[in-house]
Amino acid sequence: TSAPIRSAAELGEFDLVVAKSLATHLLPLELTRLLAEIGRSLSAKGTLVLTAFAFDGDAGGEVPCFPHRSRRGRVRWRLQAHPRAAVAYDRGFLAALLRRSGLVEANFVPGFYPGTTSELRGQDTLVVRREALGTLR
Repeated sequence: TSAPIRSAAELGEFDLVVAKSLATHLLPLELTRLLAEIGRSLSAKGTLVLTAFAFDGDAGGEVPCFPHRSRRGRVRWRLQAHPRAAVAYDRGFLAALLRRSGLVEANFVPGFYPGTTSELRGQDTLVVRREALGTLR
């Protein structure tokens, strides 16, 4: 369904959220819903540690470990019959999904990125924070 994910967490309750090996098994709508809930429940100075498979979609090349792609090519998966077995996201698209939830990447530690190798050796780690609110004018 398209209903939002809601946890029992209060608004801004958590200083740290660790989402290890979740994004690697979620399709875009599911990941969008998860990030929205994390954005809602993360404190103003809170941190999200998220692991994912990120690839460089701007390079336009193949991603050998993830041969199947979405129509726009921003999401790829390893197994056509079981897309949730392993899901990879274009790094720019992943950043856009974070921004939609009021989150911004603060640090990126590559593990799979840029996705050009034929071996799946690790996941990328993103350290994410709440997006700073602009100054009021």
